[in-house]
Amino acid sequence: TTEKVYCFYCRTAHKNGYHPQANKMGECSFTVRGFDYWKNSLAKFEKHESSQSHADCVYLVKQQHKPPVVTQISLAHQNQQAQRRKMLLIQIQSIKYLLHQGLALRGHVEVEGNLIQLLKLIQNDVNELSSWIREGNYLSHDIINEICEIISLTIIRELIKEIKDRRFYSIICDETTDQSGLEQLCFTIRSVDNEFIVHEDVIGFYQLSSQHAQHITEVILDILIRCGLDIKLCRGQGFDGASTMSGHLSGVSARIKKLNPKAYYVHCNAHSLYLALQDVTREAPSVASALDITNDIINFMKKSLKRLHLLDKLAELNHHSNLKLLCPTRWTVRASSINSLIINYELVETSLDEIRTEGGPPRSWTIRIRGELSYSLLFVRSPSRSPSRSPSGSR
Repeated sequence: TTEKVYCFYCRTAHKNGYHPQANKMGECSFTVRGFDYWKNSLAKFEKHESSQSHADCVYLVKQQHKPPVVTQISLAHQNQQAQRRKMLLIQIQSIKYLLHQGLALRGHVEVEGNLIQLLKLIQNDVNELSSWIREGNYLSHDIINEICEIISLTIIRELIKEIKDRRFYSIICDETTDQSGLEQLCFTIRSVDNEFIVHEDVIGFYQLSSQHAQHITEVILDILIRCGLDIKLCRGQGFDGASTMSGHLSGVSARIKKLNPKAYYVHCNAHSLYLALQDVTREAPSVASALDITNDIINFMKKSLKRLHLLDKLAELNHHSNLKLLCPTRWTVRASSINSLIINYELVETSLDEIRTEGGPPRSWTIRIRGELSYSLLFVRSPSRSPSRSPSGSR
């Protein structure tokens, strides 16, 4: 070693030929000869560091390693794109989570919506989200709706791909009316995989402009075409018993069977069960009476805050479950509703007795319903168990 020191920036500038004051003797010791005079060296180092020539060399060396302005702008744009792409992916994942959980994305006030609040929660771990939320460029209703639509189409494409791999399929359709009064067709595809596991995939709801069999058939065929499914591979069709759907001459099932004789029609089992149970209730007045009384009692208790508070108070003391409303069309929900009344039978009796004792407008109704309750539900209560000892609701 020479036991000499050099200034990195000044020596580099001198070697590369762009030192601004390379010929001055004061600068040669730091660039060419090297500095080895150690007396008052710190003062000389500070003087050199504060000199204009050193500052020029630092600037020139750094400029040599700096990319061109166009490149810098391009890199900054790429970094910004990557950052925005990262934020958008976080937003999409948040939307997917809310959709999967069946939660609304927006609220009555935009800033209180589930999506904004979820992004603010993630913001605690990802600081860049604060500016993303503040700008709100990708949080408009149109963009969020478009993202939801893309997610929906992606899921449907995956389902259709799996259905095509299974080759044969059946279709299940049912008409329904939404809250706005529009008639819709719920379209479901049923298929079986190689493990003989049955899959039922809801493809979507499609608006109907007419309830005629011809129009419904056209809608079904249009859905199959858009899904890329061959009608010749259809092996079954399941509808309700309405003549429009199941008519053997001009119903939807007959029209589809003309196109593919192997697409056998099967009356929907759930609808068949519903019709059978309806006939049972017509032939057995006690069953119909029990259902009516169940509906009346539960509505009577639920539609008054005072009576509901009394019922809840007694339920807490006796560790009973709550009453469940009776659904007029879904028999599984009817069963759970009747079970809840059977389990809480003695509790409801006690509540009705207290309401009758207090008097008031419903007193006469309470006396009547109290007697009908004891009679109508007598046949479904187990003679060997009281409701208070039957927490599972078995009978």
